[in-house]
Amino acid sequence: MQNKNTPRDVFMHLLMIATLYAAIVSILALLFQYTNIKFPDPLSYDRISALDIIRRSMAALVVVLPVFIFMSHLIARDIKRNPEKQELKIRKWLLYLTLLAASATIIIDLVTLINGFLSGELTARFLLKTVSVLVVTACVFGYYLWDLRRAAQKKSLLPRNAAIAASIISVLVIAFGFFFVGSPQTQRQMRFDNERVNHLQILQSEIISYWQVKGALPANLTALENQITGFRAPVDPLTAKQYEYTISDELVFELCAEFALQSENQSTQISRNELAVPMPAKPDAYYNPYDSLQTWNHNAGRACFERTIDPDLYPSEAFSRKGWNVYRDDTLGFLFQYPAGYGAGGITGAVQIIADTNNEFTPSMTITVEEDRVEFALWEGIAWDYYKDVVSSFRFTK
Repeated sequence: MQNKNTPRDVFMHLLMIATLYAAIVSILALLFQYTNIKFPDPLSYDRISALDIIRRSMAALVVVLPVFIFMSHLIARDIKRNPEKQELKIRKWLLYLTLLAASATIIIDLVTLINGFLSGELTARFLLKTVSVLVVTACVFGYYLWDLRRAAQKKSLLPRNAAIAASIISVLVIAFGFFFVGSPQTQRQMRFDNERVNHLQILQSEIISYWQVKGALPANLTALENQITGFRAPVDPLTAKQYEYTISDELVFELCAEFALQSENQSTQISRNELAVPMPAKPDAYYNPYDSLQTWNHNAGRACFERTIDPDLYPSEAFSRKGWNVYRDDTLGFLFQYPAGYGAGGITGAVQIIADTNNEFTPSMTITVEEDRVEFALWEGIAWDYYKDVVSSFRFTK
């Protein structure tokens, strides 16, 4: 009786065992991430990463589980017709390697469980993950140990029942995933909202940069366009409409957009690059004070975000040496004349001079504020050759 491995046998058994491992990994990944979301770790919780893993694992399980069940059915039918194929070397090698991997996983899992108990770290999250691994690997070990020992001609309902049970459990696990990640339509709407928030962040950054360079807010979003850098104000990714932009005060502006969904609660930690579907608020221990997206929380529908520029945090270059005419006057010393459009009202209080070549000198000066210029006299008798380089680093500050 020959039991040589044919290419068809190798293909079928390798595909079956590969899809088995992929299905096990996908189920455990889903169970782990459900546990992470239900019992978040304040030191390492990342909801966005968990949702991404859930989506990928759901997609993998939907594909590999039917393939695994189908290949197992074909192999079982082939063995029933040709009982000698139960002794194929490729089959025994792969199944015994599976038993080895399952038994090693069970041993490591039990060691981890006992160590956690002795260390006093038996949290709900730890226990659920440990039990999940133990149950899944124990079922795999038990089934394939039975499959290796059973007689080929002996009828049994266990394979069919195991396939039905695996299918039901997988469907339940996948269905539970939709509870966290939402429907495909919800995912699409969420990604559009994420893109809108990203656009508003870009616009906010460009508006602040515009103010720093020119000392005034742009009249509209079109003013932000730059032919050299190629920047163009982004528009709504779905409707292609321009975002709303209004100026409330000299340093206050507002950006508005239409959102499809509500963002997370302000007390919920979310990723810097993506919003997540709504979830119950986590304890304050998970609050991230440096999370920029907390300032972009919104409800479904039209939402506006008011921003006030702090000149101390974002100093304007409009009051720097850029665009200023610098020359020497025998009577006044050095005279700085700024371009038209920057009237005396643009400078309030005293004018401060900063020199980066010598941090210690504080020149005495006489300051005269005119309609279109500010004049001041430095030390008398100082050679122009000494200050002609230093003077280029002077700047005005409000």
